[in-house]
Amino acid sequence: MTELVERHLLGVGLEYLDTFPVVVIEGARQVGRSTLAQQLLQVRPGIQVTLDVPAQLAAALEDPEAFLRQGGEGTLAIDEAQLAPGQLEPITADVLGGHFKAFLATELLKQQSWSTEQFQLFHYRDRTGIEVDLVAELADGSAVGIEVKTSSSHRPEHFKGLRFLRDRLGSRFRCGVVLGMFQQGFQISDRLIGLPASALWELPAPDQR
Repeated sequence: MTELVERHLLGVGLEYLDTFPVVVIEGARQVGRSTLAQQLLQVRPGIQVTLDVPAQLAAALEDPEAFLRQGGEGTLAIDEAQLAPGQLEPITADVLGGHFKAFLATELLKQQSWSTEQFQLFHYRDRTGIEVDLVAELADGSAVGIEVKTSSSHRPEHFKGLRFLRDRLGSRFRCGVVLGMFQQGFQISDRLIGLPASALWELPAPDQR
């Protein structure tokens, strides 16, 4: 009887699972990626699904959050995960979102020191719970709303807070911007646009001479 040899990477994988919310197993075909995932599940109980199954792929594409919840409190191993790369956004958004927002807010605070357009930076939250990550209020009383997303694709709900702020401020609302991992800018409706986050630090700084 052939005995399955425990992989050295099993211990590494278990350590990573204790540290990170997502662990990716990469390698050429037939090197045993699925076998390693099964071994991990023997120690970290959960379920294994494969996106080779059309129904599973459709579920992952249609509602990534619901798809991920099927793992419950256990481990969810996803085979052929590259077929639906956006399925991990609900996890990465929670983990990276706060750091990303803080980073971009810091960039804006730096720009206050040299920008020819003076502005104050605030966070907006309505009493009903609607929020906008950052609001830049300019010297003339107008405002620019900024939402920060780690997503590489835009969704209507990303603009929910900005729409609310636009309707509330009326003519004082200069524009609303969603900064994300987009490849290029786009306009979604009146005074609402999306821009790659890199646009923030690609703005020209003043001549220091």
